Amino acid sequence: MNLAQRHSRSSIMATIFFGSTVFAVLCLATLLFTVFNQTAGYVLLEYTTAKADVLPLDANGVPVPLESLDASALNSRRQSGRSPTQGN
Repeated sequence: MNLAQRHSRSSIMATIFFGSTVFAVLCLATLLFTVFNQTAGYVLLEYTTAKADVLPLDANGVPVPLESLDASALNSRRQSGRSPTQGN
């Protein structure tokens, strides 16, 4: 083989090697994303609640914003140990 053929062949092999490395990095990134999504993604989804689920309900079952409750109502809810989803 002459020198020009060897340089041509080495350029082709370097390109293939670089392409393989990029492909491997993309595969590893996909694997890490998948592992994280399967472990923490479900937990994040499970504990996501709608705003209406954490507000107390009035007599008609309509959510009452906490800002509209007076201090005595908020204090009585805190002292009784009721969660916000248990209503009034």
